[in-house]
Amino acid sequence: MARLAAWGAVLVWISVIGVESKKTWIVGDSKGWSASINFSAWADSKLFNVGDELVFPYSQGAQDVAEVRQGDFENCNGNFPISRWIDGDTHVNLTTPGRKYFICTFPGHCPLLRLAIDVGSGTNSSGIPGRQVGSDANTVASMSAQRAPPPPYSNRNMIDNSHRSQASNISPSSSTIYVFSLVFLLAYTLLV
Repeated sequence: MARLAAWGAVLVWISVIGVESKKTWIVGDSKGWSASINFSAWADSKLFNVGDELVFPYSQGAQDVAEVRQGDFENCNGNFPISRWIDGDTHVNLTTPGRKYFICTFPGHCPLLRLAIDVGSGTNSSGIPGRQVGSDANTVASMSAQRAPPPPYSNRNMIDNSHRSQASNISPSSSTIYVFSLVFLLAYTLLV
């Protein structure tokens, strides 16, 4: 019976570690879903995975968020969205790997309010955060060249995270977690 309880504890521990490795991304960081952000550069500095969540903060009634297909993204066409949100605080769970496209469907907003991301299955084989893993990496690079450069640095737009350590922003890959968990499980089994 004690051995069964120990196995249960190990399985709970593995489950908790898997959940903790998922991230919530505030789109545009402190500026939110705003035309003053270069979203190509913003996305290039992130590594998105299945299970992560995107949060789009914006002014309800003045903007929206729509997930669209690639062609609609490239043409700023919001007439046929996969999904559309108007609540001002949109939370999008990334449930499948692959390329995802988001735009604002309000007239004239899309050229600046659009985001293309690559969602990985949980690991990045290159180990390089923000590396483009999709076949459309050149599309994103060419679109970012067409966009206005980001605004100059300003302290008023910064959030004070000086109390946070750099390590708090690092999440281990799923494969690292599971390898460590299997080694722990094997060692525990041999000792009991």
